[in-house]
Amino acid sequence: MCRMAYTWGFQGTYTIYDLPELSALQRYYLQSVGVSKVRTASDTDALRDAVLRSAGRRLFIATWSLSEAPQYLREQLASMQPLADAFLIAYQDEFAGLDNEKFFRSWQPRFPHIAWINLRINHLPGNSYLFGVGMRQVD
Repeated sequence: MCRMAYTWGFQGTYTIYDLPELSALQRYYLQSVGVSKVRTASDTDALRDAVLRSAGRRLFIATWSLSEAPQYLREQLASMQPLADAFLIAYQDEFAGLDNEKFFRSWQPRFPHIAWINLRINHLPGNSYLFGVGMRQVD
């Protein structure tokens, strides 16, 4: 995803939140293909620091990863303000006994500056996209 973002013209800093071992692999791969403006974080404190140091608008992408994360981690991310200005989340309705539809309904009010839309993925029954975009204030 990171490589594609840069291929499509993204020029900012891309932050990846993952396990330390996977972050090391991602850094190695991305450097080998010429992507150098990447931060990695493996705990929520490091992620919060990276987010707060980011200039400009922030996009949060989680394609099935967040819906497979433990409840405590989901709560830590949901409480992180400001996490992002826009969101692209893909999730399955249920994972390991967790009701993801319920979780993502409770996720949305935590970001009141975001306009949300939830769309079913027709070719993947039991899966959805959750899109969120920051609302501009009108003076």
